[in-house]
Amino acid sequence: MKRLYAQSLVITGALLLSAAAFAQDKDMAMEHQAKQTAMEHHQKTPMTAAEHDAYAKKRFEKMDANHDGFVTAAEMDQSRMAMHKDGKKMKHERSSAEVIKDMDSNGDGKLSEAEYRAGMKRMFDKLDTDKNGTLSPAEQDVAKKSMMMEHN
Repeated sequence: MKRLYAQSLVITGALLLSAAAFAQDKDMAMEHQAKQTAMEHHQKTPMTAAEHDAYAKKRFEKMDANHDGFVTAAEMDQSRMAMHKDGKKMKHERSSAEVIKDMDSNGDGKLSEAEYRAGMKRMFDKLDTDKNGTLSPAEQDVAKKSMMMEHN
């Protein structure tokens, strides 16, 4: 009788863990679908500087794994790996340390939110080839194609 009870507990525990994993997978799938929908929307409509900045703010918050207000190379590496489902880097993707060095205005080896958002603003300005303050679908397409060409 005790053995049957123990087996029941093990099975119940396994089912609960499976249900939790399924719920997490479902949440990740829903988040991926929401991102895909947003990307598809912006491929058809211009993206404003404010929308790009809001994206940068959210991206910084996701990268800042320990919530200390700074992003280190290790946190950026972890975030990049999570973004690349296949676990591969882009061929010509610069290291996180190089990215941080370019954006790190005070030279402390990590990025504050302000430094990251300023760097993302410079990127937006570079992509905005017609200098109208928005990224047209064509400008977004050029950026997307250059990123896809770099992917392994």
